[in-house]
Amino acid sequence: MARDETSTKDDDVREAQQEPHLGGQHGNKYLGGRYRQRPLGESLPDWQIIIRLANAMGYGNYFRYSSPEDVWNEIRSAWPAVYGITYGRLEREGGLPYPTPRLDAPPVKVLYEKEFGVGRRARLRPVAYIPPPEQPSKDYLLPEA
Repeated sequence: MARDETSTKDDDVREAQQEPHLGGQHGNKYLGGRYRQRPLGESLPDWQIIIRLANAMGYGNYFRYSSPEDVWNEIRSAWPAVYGITYGRLEREGGLPYPTPRLDAPPVKVLYEKEFGVGRRARLRPVAYIPPPEQPSKDYLLPEA
C-alpha cells in the first residue's frame, strides 16, 4: 500500500482486500461478491473492517454479520429496487441488472420507458467545464486504456 503524508500520522494503517464490494457490484451487473483469492498479509475484506470498527466504537451489536451475503441481505431489505437479487439467484442466473425488485419476476429491462423519475421530460442543462485545481504529477498518471 502506498503511504502518503497523512497516513504516516496514523497509528495503524492496513490495506483492505482488493476484491468485489459488499454486493459484488461491477458496472451494471451484480456478480455475487465471491472472493477469488485469499487476502494478502493482514488485509481484510471491507465488511470485516467495518465490523471491527463498529466493535471498537461500541456499536458491534448493530453489525452482526458473518458473511458478505448477510450484509447484502440487509441491504436488500432496505432497498426495494434490489430485493430480487439474492446470492442463490446470482449463482443460478449468472448476473442480474439493476433494478431487480422481485424474487418471482425477471429484472426490469428498461428503466425509463415512458417517463423519467422527475416527470415526462428530462431536464438537461449544459454546464461550463471547470478544470480541477491541481493536476496529477507524472508519478500518479493513470495508464492509458
